[in-house]
Amino acid sequence: MTLTKPDIDWLKNEFLPDLAKAVEQRLKDKLDKIYTLVEKRAGITVS
Repeated sequence: MTLTKPDIDWLKNEFLPDLAKAVEQRLKDKLDKIYTLVEKRAGITVS
């Protein structure tokens, strides 16, 4: 399969931004969980 110019444009304009948002959200969720676990283990309470 060969990517055509319209395929590449679609990837750049439609697929990649949505993928980047999804990855960013998953990373944020994971980091929030890690932060919460560290707080609990260290006995830190942040308001």
